[in-house]
Amino acid sequence: MNVILIRTLLVYLILTVVMRMMGKRQLGELQVSELISTLVLSEVAATPIVDPNIPLIYAIIPIGLIFSLEVILPETFFRFPRLRKWVEGTPSFLIQNGTICQAELRKNRITPEEFLAALRTGGVPDPSVVDYAILEASGMISIFRHASAEPPTAGDLQKTVSDAGIAHILVSDGRLNHSSILGLGLTENEIYRYLKRHHRPLSDVFLLTRDDAGTFQLIWKDSK
Repeated sequence: MNVILIRTLLVYLILTVVMRMMGKRQLGELQVSELISTLVLSEVAATPIVDPNIPLIYAIIPIGLIFSLEVILPETFFRFPRLRKWVEGTPSFLIQNGTICQAELRKNRITPEEFLAALRTGGVPDPSVVDYAILEASGMISIFRHASAEPPTAGDLQKTVSDAGIAHILVSDGRLNHSSILGLGLTENEIYRYLKRHHRPLSDVFLLTRDDAGTFQLIWKDSK
C-alpha cells in the first residue's frame, strides 16, 4: 500500500517538473496541476480495467490521493504564493509597450510564425497595432491594442478607412519566406534591395512583413 502512495506522488512530482520544463505553450487552457491530474487519473483509472488481476483498490487509492492534492494545493498556493509561481508559472510579456520581446518568445519556444498566427486568432492582423501581448500562465495570449488601433464605435466613426489586410511574413528569424514573397508578387532581389537601404544583412532580421496595402514592417534581432 505504501509503495502505491509513494509511486503516485513520485509520478505526480515528475510530471510537474516535466510540464514546467515543456513551457506554458503546451498547456492550453489547463493549469499545470490540472493537466497533470488529468494525465495521472487517466492512467491509474485504466490500469485495473486493462488488467483484471489488479485489485480495484490500486486505482481508488491513487485517485483519492490526487483528488486530495487538488483540494489541498489551492489552499497551499494561497498561503505560499512563491510555490504557486513555481508550479503554475507567471505571465510573460511577448509585446511590451509596442515592442516585441524576442527573448521571451525564444524562452517559450514560440516562432515568429506561431506568434503572428496567435495574434491573427485574436483578431489582430499586424503586431504593430499591439501595445501589450501577454502569455498567461494558462497558455492563452491576452492582446491589448494601442488606443489608436481600437475599433471605433458608431459614434466615433467619422470617415471611411482603407483595409490594409493582414501582415504577410517575408522574412522570419533571418530566413526568407518564399511562399509569401511569391504570393505578393515580389522577388527575393526586391527584399534584398529593401534591406540594403537599411544597411543591414538578412541575418539581422527578426521579422519583416508586408500588408495588403503595401506597407512594410521591419523588426531587427535583439543585440546579443
